[in-house]
Amino acid sequence: MSFHSKLTKGIGCVLAAAIAVGAAGYLIYAANRTAQKSGQETPASFADRSEIHSGRHAQFAASSEPARSPYTVEGFTLRLASNTLQVWVRENTSQLRIVDRRSGYVWGLAADEKPDTLNKSWYELASSLCAIEYFDEKDAVKRASSETANAKLRYDWGEDSFVCKVDLPKQGFRFSVGVALQGDTLSCRIVDGSLEEYGKNKLKSLCFLPFLGSTYSDDISGYFFVPDGCGALIRFQKPSAYNAALEGRVFGEDAGIDPLASPGNLLASRGNDYLVPENGMTLPVYGIVHGEGHNGIFAMIRSDVEQASISANPAGLTTDHNWITAQFAYRSAYLKPVNKAGAGVYTAQETMNVLQPAVDFVFLTGEDADYSSMAVYYRNRLVADGLLSRGEAQGEIPLWLSVLGAEIKESVLYNTTQVLTSVEEAQSITQRLQGAGIGNLHACYYGWEKGGVNGAKYGEVRLDGRLGSAAALHSWAESVAQSGGRLSLYRNLGQANEDQISLRRDAALNISSAYTRYTVDNSALLYPDAYVIRTDKILKNYESLCEKWPELHFSLDNIGKSPASNYGKGAEYTRLETMELLRDMVKKSENKASLFQPAMYYWDAVSEYLDISMSSSQYLFETDTVPFLQIVLKGYVDYYAPYINLGFYSQNAVLKMVEFGAYPAYIVAEAESHKLEKTPLENMFSVNFGDWEEHIAGTYAYVSRALLAVEGKEITEHRMVAEGVARVSYSGNISIYVNYNNTDAATDGVVVPAGGYLVKGGSQ
Repeated sequence: MSFHSKLTKGIGCVLAAAIAVGAAGYLIYAANRTAQKSGQETPASFADRSEIHSGRHAQFAASSEPARSPYTVEGFTLRLASNTLQVWVRENTSQLRIVDRRSGYVWGLAADEKPDTLNKSWYELASSLCAIEYFDEKDAVKRASSETANAKLRYDWGEDSFVCKVDLPKQGFRFSVGVALQGDTLSCRIVDGSLEEYGKNKLKSLCFLPFLGSTYSDDISGYFFVPDGCGALIRFQKPSAYNAALEGRVFGEDAGIDPLASPGNLLASRGNDYLVPENGMTLPVYGIVHGEGHNGIFAMIRSDVEQASISANPAGLTTDHNWITAQFAYRSAYLKPVNKAGAGVYTAQETMNVLQPAVDFVFLTGEDADYSSMAVYYRNRLVADGLLSRGEAQGEIPLWLSVLGAEIKESVLYNTTQVLTSVEEAQSITQRLQGAGIGNLHACYYGWEKGGVNGAKYGEVRLDGRLGSAAALHSWAESVAQSGGRLSLYRNLGQANEDQISLRRDAALNISSAYTRYTVDNSALLYPDAYVIRTDKILKNYESLCEKWPELHFSLDNIGKSPASNYGKGAEYTRLETMELLRDMVKKSENKASLFQPAMYYWDAVSEYLDISMSSSQYLFETDTVPFLQIVLKGYVDYYAPYINLGFYSQNAVLKMVEFGAYPAYIVAEAESHKLEKTPLENMFSVNFGDWEEHIAGTYAYVSRALLAVEGKEITEHRMVAEGVARVSYSGNISIYVNYNNTDAATDGVVVPAGGYLVKGGSQ
């Protein structure tokens, strides 16, 4: 038995948990605790407490006191009212107060006209209905707002709406902000056709009510919710010396114009290719809570999402206030070439993006005022809009298994192709797992094309003969399908290396007229550069793939997020056009495609969501990771955790799959892992199937016992009910408790085993 086999067999023993069935409707599943008496802590307890108190988990709060608002409506005039809200406006300004009639809570912007905590410039921003950033004649970025000293305001009042016409003569901009009130929702938008640039300055960005829901220091108990990765909370704390805000484009950066900087520096003797970028903003929403379970605001970006960013600023960054907003990019700065050597200067985009920004602010009260209720609310909106539809419950939970076929390998004289798993070997792998009781197995074949994963020419649709025949591939597909699974072919549609493409014909150009590419900071790699493919070439490639293999499904990589604008002559696509074309491409393939990290606009077209984020980016001020994304998707789109054998594995990570409702995923090969040395896949350090076979079966059984009870059901609430103990409630009156502690936890009248879970309700 190899070392890896011994290791994973030992790990499997930990997962080979003791099952105890207590009173009717309870399933208890705990990790093996042979060296631990019930209720007795182990030496690992301190490490576990450090983990559960980190930003990688949601935090437990014993109680949440009602917040006391620092605002009043004194000096303001009531202008709009619904059965839920009142909107008060201070005459001759754009300052607002919003009163929630259900609770009496008053929401505002800046507290008074001369706050000690803000200077004049920051007060103007903090008290504004609308703020802008602009490039001056020297391309320096400056700021102005509807409260800037020279701003001229004129109102048109309606019964349930008003328009504030803003003129900034010194800066040279005019625009009109429409505000409408309907029930519990306050909507802000830029009136179509009202935006004018009549000076020498250029508009950069615009935002609405940037300080709505802001707090000073930790004066109010509460948090911001941000859609960073699966979701994160930024609890209001005393000021600290932070270097940067949490700011990111919705759906990821636009590689056609945004600078693609390295995610950081290890300051070590190894390459920075060990680093990974932050998760980014996965949804066009954010939230504000003042006293959890008491008062909240849920903000939804309703238009021009492709040009929107979310910016969350903790106390201590520049001011001692916590504030959050959504910004719409009319222009970006880019490196403009000045000579053929590639030198350039940063300048503003010449052409302004045509936008109609709009944000809805939904005011929440009582038990609806938390991140969990916001996720349920948003899911219901997406269902109503047709972006989500209920999935069918399955008799078994699925397992995702990617199998490596072939890959290019670097040699002294010339590169060769390394066969890692033939079709026949791949079929044997899936049959062994089927024999272990995993029927709903979704297999995905990497590197099936002639030349391998990174050696095949872009657009190659022929099976590499060294792996087997097309008949053998179809036989494998039938074998998987007979047990209730499915076979798909992997294709990196969105990126390729320089040997796979003709740069001139296939690579997208960015706004600087350079090839759009992502670069890994390690020159020793075989292919440190990944070039972004032109949108029209992606469409053509996928069409050829579907024509060649009409009976099979496909797993598509690097098109799910970060849609890129293309600036090549004769192949120009805006970011929005790229989004729409790729979505239509997937939609027309009639549920044949699974995507890695698909953005929201794909959700009515994809069959599975691969590699879902299971954490936030873990900025220092992000205090909690919460499964907002999973709450939205559960019961509608099947989603899978990152590959467990590529670094995601730990007992905590497996418990997190249970907590977040994520299905397990692995990537394996018949070859020994050292065969990947000197290939572009050498960072996949442990893929040998023999090393992981028992672990796959054990993990699947462990996760399945929990998630099968809630298969096809929606998450209705996620809550921490004790320190390190999560309760996830599902439709059908079923709850799953997950305990990350080293001791049993008593809560809600049940005892959740240490390092394990308990399923309450339903039929066990």
